[in-house]
Amino acid sequence: MNDNALAPTGGTGRVAIGGLAQRLVQDGLLDDAAMHDVLLMVDFARRDTAGVSAQLDWSHAHPGALDLQADEIDIALASGEIRHARSLLHELNREQHAAELEPEFDAGISRISRLLADEGLIEDSAELTKLIPPSTVNEDLFVALAEDGMTSRASEALAKTRREHPNSTLWTHVHGPEVEAAILLAQHKPGDALSALEPALGFEKTTFGDNYLRGEAYLQTGQFAQAVSEYKTIIDSPWIDPTSNLYPLSFLEMARAQVQLHDLPGAKASYAQFLQLWKTADPDAEQLLAAKREMKSLP
Repeated sequence: MNDNALAPTGGTGRVAIGGLAQRLVQDGLLDDAAMHDVLLMVDFARRDTAGVSAQLDWSHAHPGALDLQADEIDIALASGEIRHARSLLHELNREQHAAELEPEFDAGISRISRLLADEGLIEDSAELTKLIPPSTVNEDLFVALAEDGMTSRASEALAKTRREHPNSTLWTHVHGPEVEAAILLAQHKPGDALSALEPALGFEKTTFGDNYLRGEAYLQTGQFAQAVSEYKTIIDSPWIDPTSNLYPLSFLEMARAQVQLHDLPGAKASYAQFLQLWKTADPDAEQLLAAKREMKSLP
């Protein structure tokens, strides 16, 4: 879950909000899924294993807590635990959900489909998008479609959304540019992707997506120092989206940019940090193998 409502408070604010949520839960004043979701976000950003386990245990005892169930899958993917994520996803899809929870379910599945695509798991992502109603308006779904190679469908969905929401700040300055850039990158047009992302400048504290896509475009156009800057923006702000796999993947992509800049100490440190974040990853995870191979090749 991308809890953007908390993003503007920054790291200190998130810690304070997490502490407040913890006290409310402990005092029995507000013990619901939303509170436990906040606690899960804070605990995972802190890499508090015990705290994360406690929140997931609560989720397992409350099957209707869809946000927490989706977050558990996000955490697995952000840790490179692909098999575990697939198992959790299978269980989530098997469950029967109340009609009023369908929008929440669709949003969670849309996000997971994008996370899968970001890790290069295109077949998994494409299969998951088939479960989402065609009328769904969700930037993660549209980016997933683009990254899965369904750029025409993504373009049509984006155009329709822009027509229906012409005055939406988010779709004008955040989601729209993000989706358009993903489409252009999938079409091998990184320069155009950078232009598409210009309206998003100044909105970096709402999502990782714009910075990550901009970093990818800079890498593809040989602007490696700029790419490092974009990935560093994500790395320096984990609280924006604590369970996103774009956080660990930014270390990997930054390492690749640093290699091109001949900053070998920096690259080695970035590779090492990625491997640390993926220390529980499946041993055959594609990104893990690539990172190990690339790091080993450094002089």
